[in-house]
Amino acid sequence: MAITILVANRGEIACRIMRTIRVMGHRSVALYAPQEQMAPHRWLADGAVGLQQPLDYLDAHKNMIH
Repeated sequence: MAITILVANRGEIACRIMRTIRVMGHRSVALYAPQEQMAPHRWLADGAVGLQQPLDYLDAHKNMIH
């Protein structure tokens, strides 16, 4: 069964988590703000979701996956 995990963190911790997810055979998705388009966590993830506003990731209702 394929599992995709949303990593709602950024920076080195997110990169470590994503590497572990990959070793476990799963996929990861990163959240990134407009100013983070070139951030390492975005490119290390298997998928990425761009946020319109930098603080959108704090709004649970805006970021619910249906």
